[in-house]
Amino acid sequence: MSKTYFIVVMAILAVFSINGCSNKVKTAEADKETEEYTAEENTKMAPAPVLSDDIYSFQLKLNGKVYQFPMKYTEFAANGWVYDGDESEHLDSGYIAGTRVFAKEELEVYADIINFDINAKPRSECYIAGISVDNYQLDKAGASAGTAKGIKIGKSTAAEIRAAYGTPGYENTDDSGFTSIEYHIGMYQSIKFSIDSESKKLSKIQIQNYAEPEDFIPGEVSAEVPEAVGRYEAPDAVSNEFADFTVNYSGALYRLPAPVSVFEANGWKIVEGSSDMQAAGCSYGWVTLMKDNQTLKVIANNYSEQATSIRNCFVIKVKSDEFDAKVPITIAKGITIGMSQADLETILSEDGYEKDDSSTLYVIYTVTPVENTLDRYTIAVRKANSKVCKIEMEYTPQYSTFLN
Repeated sequence: MSKTYFIVVMAILAVFSINGCSNKVKTAEADKETEEYTAEENTKMAPAPVLSDDIYSFQLKLNGKVYQFPMKYTEFAANGWVYDGDESEHLDSGYIAGTRVFAKEELEVYADIINFDINAKPRSECYIAGISVDNYQLDKAGASAGTAKGIKIGKSTAAEIRAAYGTPGYENTDDSGFTSIEYHIGMYQSIKFSIDSESKKLSKIQIQNYAEPEDFIPGEVSAEVPEAVGRYEAPDAVSNEFADFTVNYSGALYRLPAPVSVFEANGWKIVEGSSDMQAAGCSYGWVTLMKDNQTLKVIANNYSEQATSIRNCFVIKVKSDEFDAKVPITIAKGITIGMSQADLETILSEDGYEKDDSSTLYVIYTVTPVENTLDRYTIAVRKANSKVCKIEMEYTPQYSTFLN
């Protein structure tokens, strides 16, 4: 699963309010041979780069040593840098641990640790994808730092930077006179120079390059069934409590989130052409399920640190409507398609709800039984006949909550 730009996904994860699995016990072990191969690869040292004249080589010359980003954590550490944290702590697939302190004798820098792999990895098996160094730390340690064409912290001016690299992609001077000059070729591929307002000299360099290296070898998708899937239990009946997120859907009982494999066992089939057939560790994939000519296209979360088949991921939403998912559904307190608006409001009055009457066609009722407002029930009543015509139920517990 190669990506040209490695943007944390993380942004998408935030949309669905789910946290990573970092700091959790591994639920599946990678194939031993693959682990040994990965360990062997991580110990190989790439040839030391030579300082290029190209600003987009994303290089920094620090105390005579040239660093090119991204670079393997092991290579960075082999140059004497010590992480001020637990390097055995797992970093989820697609995640970035930014502004982490590394020290080499008296010198401290900030670096970004990124996991390009489809599986969670110890930070020591990830990459350093960015670095920040400033004049204060350099002076304190008696060190030096700079980039291509002789640009050096504490010596170069803004005019010299522009002369060396041309017109920047972004430049800004704040109210205090502090100037930022940035060159970039992507959202997370940039070199930023900060000019001190008093000395007029370069005071800080920040480099980010979150592009996946061309020679990166991703891990394998685990063939094991994750622990979370193995311990899933369907309910015996639909609960009267909305907070339990139980449902009778197309004739089978589920408690959301529920494994895709359970839906398959109940007669649903994965439409492979419009589904992600695997998902990275602590991430998600889209899956389209079909049964009796009805389709359900939803997000399925992988509640495991290891990449796995979409079958081992968890469906977080079910719905029934008049269009693509016209299937029988019953949720808490017996609410179902075709129920009268009067009966619905009587039932919902016991728990509380929000009502939106702004549409010309529908009245929308929303029930949010837990703290996260994205975990909810949405019920639509058609105004023309005052009957329930759509029910949608969604529950996306945080990874840490769901796994405990």
